[in-house]
Amino acid sequence: MKYTLYRKLFFGFLFFLALNLLTGCAHKIASLRTVSQTPLDRQFQVNNITGEKNSNRTKLTLRMYNLEHSKEGAVRDLVNILNQIQETPEGDLLSSFSEVAYLEAKRIELSNPTLAAKLYIASALYAYYFLFDAQYEKDRHLYDSQVRDVCLLYNGSLERLLRLMSTSERKLPLQLNQDYYLGDEKDRWNLHCDINSGNWNTDEIEYFKFANDYEILGIENEYRQTGLGVPLIAKRKDGVYGKKEEKYYPKDLCFPVSAFLRPNFSKDKKPGDPDAVLELYDTMVSSYTTVNGKMIPLETDLTTPLACFLTNPGFHLIAKVGMFRPDELLKPIPKSEEAHKRSFKGLYMMQPYDPKKIPVIMVHGLGSSPMTWIEMFNSLRSIPEIREHYQFWFYFYPTGQPFWISASQMRDDLQEIRNTVDPDHQEIRLNEMVLVGHSMGGLISRLQVMESDDHFWNLISDRSFAQVEMADDLKDEMRKWFFFDPNPSVRRVITIATPFEGSEAANGFTKWLAFKAIALPTQFENVLANFFKTDRELIKDSTLLNIKTSVDSLAPDCPFFKAMAQCDLPGNVVLNNIVGELQKDRYHPWVPKETDGVVKFSSSRRKDVESEKIVPEEHMLVHTHPAAILETHRILKEHLYQMNLEEQQKSLSMKNIPPFPSRLK
Repeated sequence: MKYTLYRKLFFGFLFFLALNLLTGCAHKIASLRTVSQTPLDRQFQVNNITGEKNSNRTKLTLRMYNLEHSKEGAVRDLVNILNQIQETPEGDLLSSFSEVAYLEAKRIELSNPTLAAKLYIASALYAYYFLFDAQYEKDRHLYDSQVRDVCLLYNGSLERLLRLMSTSERKLPLQLNQDYYLGDEKDRWNLHCDINSGNWNTDEIEYFKFANDYEILGIENEYRQTGLGVPLIAKRKDGVYGKKEEKYYPKDLCFPVSAFLRPNFSKDKKPGDPDAVLELYDTMVSSYTTVNGKMIPLETDLTTPLACFLTNPGFHLIAKVGMFRPDELLKPIPKSEEAHKRSFKGLYMMQPYDPKKIPVIMVHGLGSSPMTWIEMFNSLRSIPEIREHYQFWFYFYPTGQPFWISASQMRDDLQEIRNTVDPDHQEIRLNEMVLVGHSMGGLISRLQVMESDDHFWNLISDRSFAQVEMADDLKDEMRKWFFFDPNPSVRRVITIATPFEGSEAANGFTKWLAFKAIALPTQFENVLANFFKTDRELIKDSTLLNIKTSVDSLAPDCPFFKAMAQCDLPGNVVLNNIVGELQKDRYHPWVPKETDGVVKFSSSRRKDVESEKIVPEEHMLVHTHPAAILETHRILKEHLYQMNLEEQQKSLSMKNIPPFPSRLK
């Protein structure tokens, strides 16, 4: 008896401790550096330990050609190097010129920004010559660090040039399809700005910031690619109502962009043609460009723009609001446009809607918000194959109410987004959705593919629901709570640390605390009050109706779980499960066995799944563990294969050709 009591208190303590940490004080995920530090800056810090200006290789090259510093200064030095390049076109001379021009430009940047801009342009141009001009092919050795050093000079010069064009707030207000003139009237340089990839419209971008200005805190993995260009953070303009899916984009959304400078060396160049094009690439779509027919990797940073977007402290506060004041999330967002009015609750997109990509919808758990998915989202979208074929959406709901109420609301929201982006239901990929749910979010996700029949309603009454005499609008609302049909758009559900039979963390003590702390939604209470008033004679058992909070609904004795076990699932829906397990070496020996700290194995494990993976992590962090992320990646690859195979077989069947055999497991 004592052991049972201690066990319940332990579960309750862990549950509320974790919940408090999860919905506690906001913390910054990205912070602004006092001084920007690029890879080139770090490179010269290493080279200049003794205080000398140029790298050892450049000093050696200048000494060989008797081009060491002249009395006239650095500008004369550059002229001398250019004259030598005309006589002896060697790669070392181009590299040296680019380095000397960069360092001199940085030295005079504050005192003479016009000349500094010219020198940065010259540095980038000669770095480009070295990297791509055919006559220097012999100088570009695969294993020579000089090639990477020249890449850094190209990137660094371009970034410093762009910084000269930015505002005092470190914002770069570039306008796409615009010309910019750098230098002075005697020597002007025409730079044309253009966008080369991505699904964002040109009028959707408000401004850019430099990714190198930010330091990431709070995200475990940072995903970058080494190459050419400058990683930028594009801030999306709020309230651009030109897209049908506009209402699903969160405020202050940021996304990754890389800037690449392409000089115009064309012999057919006409007066007025740009001297170079600044190409902007949405690196969620394309992380490569081409030069002379060769694929060139772009310098990319996928994580910093995400972290910058998440610095809004409201993202942390909103989880607590959803738990303890769920009614607030159901209200319309203040000052929203009438055509796009919505509540905080619902689906959110982090990238432009793409009908060619399969939606993966992530559903958070109790006391949480979409913020909980950042580690998994950040890692999965760093994989080119996943980026190419999937788009990630997030479902946000008030977690203080019973989970079947949230499931009914999600069903409506899924229907609404389908009707918005694909009103004729013609997009194939929208019939291949994947739901990924953590904890209570797993229950909500699974309810999207269940055929309930009368199983839930029979817990309340043995008479037909048609006999309910409430007002039609209230009756329709109640019908959604207890009658579920499989959503034909959903083809796979991945559940993580899900309490399929409830959790001992929801015991008498925690239920009492939840009842005192959670303010129930007005609409929810209004429906119940009217039902008790008009249809009390229909009730055979009021247990389910007396469950008012999400904590109540997760108790092991909640009758909803047994009814869920009786519901049918469509044959074309695939289920996968990930289970957490506490590690004994990290916790006290008396921690209960076979549990993730909140949910017991007997509750979290399933037999009706295609696969089940046990991950060594506690309940609140299972979905952030590398093993869970890797398993989700594997499942998404398998899902893509299966969906493509179905399309092939459907196409072949239309042509009366025998289908290919399925892949052996």
